[in-house]
Amino acid sequence: MSLNVPMVVSPDARYAYASGVVRGKWEKRLKKADFARILESRPEEVGKVIAELGYTGADSDIEAALSAESLRLADLVESLIEDEGLAALPRIYTDFTNSAVAVKASLFGFDAEPLFLIGGNLTLEMIEGLLSGGISPQNALQEELREAMISAKRAFAETSLQLTIDAAIDSHFGAVMKRLFFGSGREFLAEFTRRWLDYKNFTAYLRLRTAGFDIDLFKGFYIEGGHLDREDYSRWEDGEIDAIASRLVFSIYGKPFADAVATSIREKNFAGVSLFFEELLEEFLRDNIFVPFGVEVVLAFALLKIREIRTVGAIVRMKSARLEKEAITERVRYGDI
Repeated sequence: MSLNVPMVVSPDARYAYASGVVRGKWEKRLKKADFARILESRPEEVGKVIAELGYTGADSDIEAALSAESLRLADLVESLIEDEGLAALPRIYTDFTNSAVAVKASLFGFDAEPLFLIGGNLTLEMIEGLLSGGISPQNALQEELREAMISAKRAFAETSLQLTIDAAIDSHFGAVMKRLFFGSGREFLAEFTRRWLDYKNFTAYLRLRTAGFDIDLFKGFYIEGGHLDREDYSRWEDGEIDAIASRLVFSIYGKPFADAVATSIREKNFAGVSLFFEELLEEFLRDNIFVPFGVEVVLAFALLKIREIRTVGAIVRMKSARLEKEAITERVRYGDI
């Protein structure tokens, strides 16, 4: 298959109305000119600018406005998608993100509340209770979150690498997303998942390999189902790390991916690989316009909207820290910036 050709997906008439709703909302998304206004605004004015761009209440409390937008998004998705599992994905995604924050807060001694994202199923107190053992899991999701956090703490204890916390959480979330998206019977969602799994698998592998760990540690994080399979990683282990990029030229991701990997290895900076996959995934989601109507249109909108909300939040926090525009744009990965 070619990564550059939009997928042809059969329509699902059950989602004709829902697809129309989210496409109307997508037209109101923040665009390049809007992000330019935010980036150019002074820290004391940024809330007013964001409020004018549709985030109601941001002029008085930016974080509350972002939280309210996240809640509205989760409620909208649940109202439009019939499948309860798929409808819950935005909240589940937020729960796993918050779980990573809780683990890091417990290990490094900072307050998790300012970084806690609204819009999940669990409160911060519940997640911290699952982590400490003070609360017993009441359902499958809570059990999965608890296992993810335990795995993350164990991985950090064994390596002292903060990246293993994210790798462990991503591994558990990836298993949940794979189960939901592969089980949906919709190829658009399945293909998105394959690319997301490759992103998380390869990033974890390259970072661990660069840090000097062998493939046995990586095997604990690897999630089956991506285009880059387990045998690929085993073959790369036999050679020098510098040779990996040349082998990737012939992968489904081709020379652009190989070039990004070569640069990351040479400079010991993984931003290039992350940027390659972030842009790949965002472009794929935006290609939902080629789906006449279906559940994938709703979920593509939800995932893109989550990225928008989190991007706005990241910009606001960096502006509060008095970072310059150029420094912010270097750190933020979003297609409309």
